[in-house]
Amino acid sequence: MGALATHQLSDKIQALPLQIPSVLLPVGNVETMYQTQVPNKAMTVLAHLLEPVGRCFTPEVAQAVVDLRADPAIQARLEDLADKSTQGTLSEDERTEYETYVHAIDFIAVLQSQAHRIYESYPH
Repeated sequence: MGALATHQLSDKIQALPLQIPSVLLPVGNVETMYQTQVPNKAMTVLAHLLEPVGRCFTPEVAQAVVDLRADPAIQARLEDLADKSTQGTLSEDERTEYETYVHAIDFIAVLQSQAHRIYESYPH
C-alpha cells in the first residue's frame, strides 16, 4: 500500500470516535452521503448493491442496525492498528487485518445509513 493510501486509511480510522458505529451514524440519503462525504466509487457501488437489503428492514430491525456498536476489544484493536499505521510499523498481516476492519466499517456504514432512512420513514 502506498504512503498516500496508508495515510488515507489512517485518517479514515483516526476520524472514528471511541465507538466505531457512532461515526457510522447515517447522514441522509446513502448515495448523497457517499458522493459528498466519501468520494469513493467503491462505496457508491456498495450502497447501490445493498439498497435492496435496506428495503427489507422492518422498523425494529432498522433501529437495531442503527444502534449497532463496536465491541470494546475490537475498538481497542483498531486503535492499536491505527497507531501502528500512523507510525508506519504495520506488518503485512496487520495491514490486511486493518484493511479488513475498514472494509467492514464501510459495509456497516452503508447498512446503518439505509436503516436510518428506513427507520425515519416510519411514523413514531
